[in-house]
Amino acid sequence: MIASALFDLENKHSVRVVGQIERGLPSPKAPYWQLIEFAWVQCIPLSIVSYAITYSVGKSFAIKHDYEIDSSQELIALGGSNLFSSFFSCIPVGASLSRSAVQESSGGRTQLVSLVNCVGICAVLLYFGSLLEQLPDVRSFTKLNQLFLIFIFKFIGSSRDHYMCGFEDTITRS
Repeated sequence: MIASALFDLENKHSVRVVGQIERGLPSPKAPYWQLIEFAWVQCIPLSIVSYAITYSVGKSFAIKHDYEIDSSQELIALGGSNLFSSFFSCIPVGASLSRSAVQESSGGRTQLVSLVNCVGICAVLLYFGSLLEQLPDVRSFTKLNQLFLIFIFKFIGSSRDHYMCGFEDTITRS
């Protein structure tokens, strides 16, 4: 955010930014049921993979912390979550091994961790969305990556001698 505003990426470097973010929670609306006719074939493997990942993540933590999980309960929870989220135009729900691992390693042992995350997301949606408007848009990442690489190469090139401080002789001798 700060780099985007500081370097004026949108105007000086033609990097598309997110732009206006509506504040507030989305209103529920009926999903476009007409899409089922066109998307049901693609939804089957997506749901199988999502369930397999969710169950395997749950199973790995169940083994690690010595508790049982019920595969049927996981399937019902995943289906219910996806059905509920479809009324808010959300992406499909699934487990995230990296997020679960971070939560566990930071000491989270209950669903309270997820509740705190939800409160944080709601705070962003309700109050802090305007701070994210200057972030580069996903479609601009290729341009942003090019600028980042140029910056890194210039930084490394200009400061290589300063940071090496004679270590290159030590490296070549050993």
